[in-house]
Amino acid sequence: MSTIKIPLQYEGSQGEKVIHTLFDSGATFSCISEDAILGVNTFQKWRIKLEFENDTVIIDPKVAKAMLK
Repeated sequence: MSTIKIPLQYEGSQGEKVIHTLFDSGATFSCISEDAILGVNTFQKWRIKLEFENDTVIIDPKVAKAMLK
């Protein structure tokens, strides 16, 4: 189990904010409070892959394109 922590911008009905996000390969579920923890279920749903050697988060280009619409 490993983690990657990076700041991401979140947008919602109450505005937008940059939140430090923990990508946790050992967590099953995700939680957003002051900080955010994204778990394996979210990785599978949004086709997110973690590259721990370079602390990189990789999102499937097809999914990323759909998110921007």
